[in-house]
Amino acid sequence: MTLIGKIAEFFSALFGIAATQADNSAVSTSSEQAEPSADPPIPMDSMIEAYWREYVQGKHEARETVKALDEDKICAGITKRVNDGTFRLIEIPANILRAMELIRSENFNYCNLEEHLQNSPAMATEIIRIANTTAFRRKKSAATLRDAMARLGKRTLLSVLYFGTTRSFVAGKKHLEPITESIVDHSYAVATISRYMAARYGFDPEEAFLAGLLHDIGKIAIVSDVADNADIPYMHKYASEYFYEDILNPLHEYIGGIIVAGWDVKPEIALAISSHHQIQVIADDKITEQHRLAALINFCDIVARVLGKGRWIDEQNLLSLRSAALIGIADTNDNIAYINDILLLFDDTRDMLDPAT
Repeated sequence: MTLIGKIAEFFSALFGIAATQADNSAVSTSSEQAEPSADPPIPMDSMIEAYWREYVQGKHEARETVKALDEDKICAGITKRVNDGTFRLIEIPANILRAMELIRSENFNYCNLEEHLQNSPAMATEIIRIANTTAFRRKKSAATLRDAMARLGKRTLLSVLYFGTTRSFVAGKKHLEPITESIVDHSYAVATISRYMAARYGFDPEEAFLAGLLHDIGKIAIVSDVADNADIPYMHKYASEYFYEDILNPLHEYIGGIIVAGWDVKPEIALAISSHHQIQVIADDKITEQHRLAALINFCDIVARVLGKGRWIDEQNLLSLRSAALIGIADTNDNIAYINDILLLFDDTRDMLDPAT
């Protein structure tokens, strides 16, 4: 199959485009979802240039096929510990709380914050790393903590500090580092995509960024709890997220919502964390304006996974997702082109776009 043929096959699933229309068809959906686009057709190779199934498959880690956990028993144990108050929730460390206080102070200045963060080298390193990612990068790299903080700004810094709490929670548990890093990397990808999408679809970009960073925080608390309380065979101590998925999937929104209930985040952000998957099944008469952010996180979570940034996901028709409708993503060439440019947000995907498009 030719490259164009492969691209057409991928987009046939992703946007519901027929493979035979690879060179000149516009995306369409059923009349129940949206009216057909009146925009002129865009050639397939300029809509989303060179997205490759082979690359995505290579990016995803192999799925675990051996299970050695009694998931029902473990889930029951977690629920019991939550109910009796013995489940260890993620709390914001004192040094991060102090940094947040400095940022929120009326007399804020970067000098005081820099001085404070010098005592938290891991957090300082994380701030510099994020400031130099593709989404925030400028012509000149941010070489110092001061440069990185100024580039991110106060609101993004607050989000990064919240995010840093997740790593500090599992500090010292070497066997949890691989799965924690996997969850953290996925969360950052979702946050980056959410921030980008927010600018077009009527959301506060910084709120979307924070919700994306924290949407899977419940997973880290659950994995830590399982490691402390379940009898895990030694060979699976370093297992991937797939090994725990039958525990994480039903519980992580619930646990995440409990965690951030004790934090100073807006109700819309807390709701996004506690219902970003449920948004696909919540009854229409229960959906409120506050659920739009949850819908955004759901959509961006799926996009990140399609890009290979997170657990494997089957082929998706993005425009048919309920979350897309709740966000207000209409079936137009402009919207498809905007989604296409998500590839520019990451170093490992931006080169898949033709610079001339």
